[in-house]
Amino acid sequence: MILPSLLEYSEQELVKKLETIKKDLADFKTLTSQLDSNQIHLHLDFVLENFAKDRKVMKSLGLEFFFEILLEHFKDFKLVLSVHLMGDTQDLFESYNFLEKYKSNLNWQYFIFVPEKFTKQFETLKLKNPNFKIGIWYDLGDWNIQKIEKNPIENYLLMTVLAGKSGQKLTTETKQIALDLANSLTTKNFILDGGWQLEDQKETTLINLNMVSYSSFWNIFITQ
Repeated sequence: MILPSLLEYSEQELVKKLETIKKDLADFKTLTSQLDSNQIHLHLDFVLENFAKDRKVMKSLGLEFFFEILLEHFKDFKLVLSVHLMGDTQDLFESYNFLEKYKSNLNWQYFIFVPEKFTKQFETLKLKNPNFKIGIWYDLGDWNIQKIEKNPIENYLLMTVLAGKSGQKLTTETKQIALDLANSLTTKNFILDGGWQLEDQKETTLINLNMVSYSSFWNIFITQ
């Protein structure tokens, strides 16, 4: 299944995408192979402030503002949200504080992906929000089968290009290694993020694997 990325830098672009999803929901589900008629799967990418400075890229819309807009448009929908927090220690501290006070929508499921060293802290959020699940995200070059196999965490986001930087291309080698890893560890759930195209979903039938797509998806969906 394709997870359309909502990595957004302006309110106008975010609202445009959300309104288009609602207007053309049947086409959205067909294009992304979302077969469950009761749920909408979305991928939320957050490039947080210090992370953006470190990688010399733009900071994305923040969590508080983003979730306010999302609630305005999808309050009564059943959403499955993969939330990718790209940040340093201070960014993750601020994200945790926001989520600790945040009143989650019980219609929504949240899969929150943080660097491995922050998982224990973020796991405590589930005490107040049983619809939260915490996963690990690894940047390109940091993930391998041995590391994941030994970890009790079930959900993983693997970057297949360097996180936060646009314009990169997914290499054939990285693509195959990532697909092979997901095929080898069927008790784990994987999201592959970076350079994936709509047609890539035809290459696998693994039920434990989803692929994030930005340009490839929106260029077709918004203009069709």
